[in-house]
Amino acid sequence: MCGRNANDDMKTPFLTLLATILLLGACSEDEAVDNQPSSINDNGALTGKIDTYRTGDIDSIKVVSSEDVILGVGAVDSSGSFYVNLTEERITPILPIEVYLSSAFEGSISEENAALSTLSVTCLKDGHEVGFLLKCNDTFGQLVNNGQSQTKSALYEHPGAAYSDFWYSTKPLIVRGEATIDVFFPINLGYTRERRLFGYDVSLKQGWNEVVTTFTQYTAVKPEYVYNLTVLLTIPNDLRWRFFRIETE
Repeated sequence: MCGRNANDDMKTPFLTLLATILLLGACSEDEAVDNQPSSINDNGALTGKIDTYRTGDIDSIKVVSSEDVILGVGAVDSSGSFYVNLTEERITPILPIEVYLSSAFEGSISEENAALSTLSVTCLKDGHEVGFLLKCNDTFGQLVNNGQSQTKSALYEHPGAAYSDFWYSTKPLIVRGEATIDVFFPINLGYTRERRLFGYDVSLKQGWNEVVTTFTQYTAVKPEYVYNLTVLLTIPNDLRWRFFRIETE
């Protein structure tokens, strides 16, 4: 679901998250079981199982790139499992990494000529779009459901909210630094500002990478609300594929 700038908040739904700071580095075998492998396997296929799937909710999914190119379509079986081969020839990244991270990024990018593409997953029933899939934890799932009926996010009520993005990089690269994004919400005769501080520490391979954003901290100094988020490659075990229905009249 979805560059860190105000416009991309609309393009990639619910880019408002804050995460429990996940530490990179050596970990014991006991700690390792708290993580999971990427949902994109070595063959370039998107795989997974929809949490609390109800038979008949959807029958297939469509994977679409950030360039609005269909990368693959696959069936969802009775258990909620899916396997979609992503056609690499259709992936045409055009967004430079520094643009994706926004002009507010401060830090280091090992390959500034690299370009990124991302993906979204649309759910289908009898050929009609009925919702979308998002890989996230339950805390973020609550935030998404709330956000569908609210104009202002309630991030401060959801510490630890985390979700996965999928980035296709044209080159191996390392990104370390911070980006500051301001989002404004009108209130009464004025406005309130949500400042989102994204901390990046990722070493991307060429090809697909699963990247996790987590909400770690919230502070309020009116009229400004500050949210700290981390963007890492560590994939916590509590992230699940979840179906969010789009209500139609």
